[in-house]
Parts: sequence; structure tokens; C-alpha cells
Amino acid sequence: MYAAYTEQRVIIGSWEASKEDAPFFCIGCHSRAILKKGPEKYPHFAHVSLTNCSYGRGESVRHWKAKFAMRDALEQDSRVNDVQVERAIGKGFGDVSFHDTEHNKVDSEMQMSTIPTDLISQRTQLYNSEDFAVLWLLDPSNLLSGRERYPARRMEKYLHALYFGRVYYWLGGQKILVVEFHECQPEGFFNRFHRAWDGGNGYIYSRYVTAWVRGELNIADLQVVTRKPENVGRFSLPAAQLWCLPEDSERSQELKRLYKHW
Repeated sequence: MYAAYTEQRVIIGSWEASKEDAPFFCIGCHSRAILKKGPEKYPHFAHVSLTNCSYGRGESVRHWKAKFAMRDALEQDSRVNDVQVERAIGKGFGDVSFHDTEHNKVDSEMQMSTIPTDLISQRTQLYNSEDFAVLWLLDPSNLLSGRERYPARRMEKYLHALYFGRVYYWLGGQKILVVEFHECQPEGFFNRFHRAWDGGNGYIYSRYVTAWVRGELNIADLQVVTRKPENVGRFSLPAAQLWCLPEDSERSQELKRLYKHW
């Protein structure tokens, strides 16, 4: 584990903790934890006693530091309050959650690795059942590689559909990048059926998209948008409260064409 809480109920990262901050407790099961530091392993927390608790497994140090960086930035914004890392939400924990000035409850989920869309759907439904609007944020490192044709992952396509034609990527602090996917058409390709080069007119890639960066925003610039359950292309989207930009009705027809190929 790379984070635990102290006797004062303050969540602290293993990289910034010292033994003087003890005692420590597991955020997941609340049992005693110990800080381990050494020359061979990165500082981390471990349960004092053997336990079946799986809290924190699979989350990298980079992920944890990103949560703390987002929390610190949001705490400086007067438009939000009650900012917390790892708030208990239902049977899970939200990465970074807060309340806005309208008393809406918001959770920002930072997804550094690829996960199944079914898991995103389940967690989105969990947050909705607990009256939290959710913002899923992705790592932009692959997106910003400079490739003209972007091979969007299924997870990215799902979130693009969920958020009305946009995907949100975390840049640092509370800065996010807003990206739209558009149709990607080849200049020409080899038509195997006709065994000849085709000009590509009308052909749309199913794997590739054209990623347009629409600009940077702060997380606090967004708003609560309610989504009804809907089938979009191959995706079955749940009812949800989303923390995002409002739907752009002018893109509806374009998005319908795009999603037919997904």
C-alpha cells in the first residue's frame, strides 16, 4: 500500500510519511499498518497482522501521487469544498471527491491503465446510486504521441460515448485536456475484394479515429450533466450523473455515423 491514515484520520502517502507520524491504519480494513522503508524497495505500508485485505493492490505510486496532486490543486479553488482522497462511496473508494457550490457531490476517477468497459459501467452505476457525479480521467501519454491516426482503445471509445462525444485526460493538478474523436478516413487503401488500390472515398476506419484537442480546462469548470440509459453503437450506457461539459447537440448526427463503425 502506498497510503494509509494516521490517528488524526489524515491520509498520508508512504513517500512523505515518517515513523514519527505513526500509528498508521489501512484505509480499506482499518487494521494497524506499518511503514516500511529500505534501500531496495520503494517506501510502502504493510498490515501489521496477516489479513485477507486487498486494499491498494494494483495501484502504482504514480497513481497515488496524482491523487494527492489533484487534491492539493482542488483545495485551492474556492468553487469546491470538502475535497477528499479515498472517500468511502458505497462499497468502494473514490479517488478524489468534493462538493461544488451547488452542493453536488463529485468524484474524479483517474484511470492510468486500461480496464474493461464493464468495470467502468459498474463503478459509474455505483457512484450514481450514491448520488455522485463522476468524471473519468485518462492518462494522455499515448494520445499525445503525435500519430496522425489514433488507435483509440475500447475504454476510450466507451467514455467518448458516455460523455457525449468527448474524452477527458488528466494533465496535472486539476488541469484536464478535452478531446473529441472524429471520423478517420484513409487517403487510399488496398481493396482486397477488387485487388486494387481504392481512393478511400466514404471508407471510415473502425479502429482509428482523428483526435482533436479542444482545449484545457480546470476540473472545477465542469458541471453536473444527467445521462439517461442508452444504447450507443455497441455500448450499453447506464443512467448516470456525469461531471463534464454539456452535450453538444450540433454533433449528434456526426456522432451517430461515427458510432456505427465502432
